[in-house]
Amino acid sequence: MAKSLRNLLIALIGVSFWGVIYAASPKGLPSYLSGIQEGDLIFYKGLSSQVPAIIEASGSSWSHVGVLFKDEKGDWVVWEAVQPVGVNPLESFVSRARQSKDRKDPLVAVYRLNRDKLKMSEEDFHQCLDKVKKRLKPHLGKDYNGRFLWNTTSLYCSQFVWEGFQACGINIGTLENTSDLNIGPKVKALFKKRVDAKTSGGKNATPQQVEEAFKQAYKGQKIVTPVSQLRDKKLSCIIGCDISDK
Repeated sequence: MAKSLRNLLIALIGVSFWGVIYAASPKGLPSYLSGIQEGDLIFYKGLSSQVPAIIEASGSSWSHVGVLFKDEKGDWVVWEAVQPVGVNPLESFVSRARQSKDRKDPLVAVYRLNRDKLKMSEEDFHQCLDKVKKRLKPHLGKDYNGRFLWNTTSLYCSQFVWEGFQACGINIGTLENTSDLNIGPKVKALFKKRVDAKTSGGKNATPQQVEEAFKQAYKGQKIVTPVSQLRDKKLSCIIGCDISDK
C-alpha cells in the first residue's frame, strides 16, 4: 500500500512539473515576438532580388508586410501577398528576413492599430478584424503582382494590407503617384526583367524602349509602399522600434 501511494505521488508530481513546463513554453513563438496580437502588422527587411529596387524607389529597406492572425489550431500565421497570395506560418515569414550584424534577432518590426487615435472600442476592433479577413479571403491563391500595378487580379504586399483594412474604412499607409517615387536604374532594371514579352520591346528592349514602356505602364498609377504603412501615425510600434528605416 505504502509503495503504491509513493508511486502515485511521484506520478502526480511529474504531471504537475511537466504541465508547468508546457504552459511556460509558447508554441513556436520566439521570445522577441512575445506580446504580438491578432491584427498586428508585421514588417521585415528582406533578402529577395527585388529589395534593391524597393530601397531605391521608397528610400527604405522595409520591403515586406503582412497581417498577423492565429489559425484554427491556435498557431500564429501571416496573411501576406507573396507568390501565391496566402496564409503562411509566422516562422516562414521570419525566415525570409535579413539578419543584422549587430543584433541577434531578424530585422522584423510589429506595429498595431492605435485604437485610442481611431476612437475604436475593443468590440469595434474585433469586428474590424473579422471584416479584414472577410475582405482578404477572396484574394488568397491569387498571383503576386511583381510589377506593382494597382489591380485586384493580382496583388503586392502593401496593397494586400491596404485592401484588407479598407473593409473597416481605414487607410493604412499613403497612396502615392508612382511617378513621385525615385525611379532609378534598379527600378527600371526590375521592370525590364518582369516586363511582359508583348510590351514594347520585351526583355530585349533598348533603354529608350524600357523608358517609354515604363511611362506607359505606370501612367497615372497609384502605389502604397511598406514603409509608408510602417510610418502611418494610426499605428503604434510594438516590436523592432529601434531598427532604423535604412
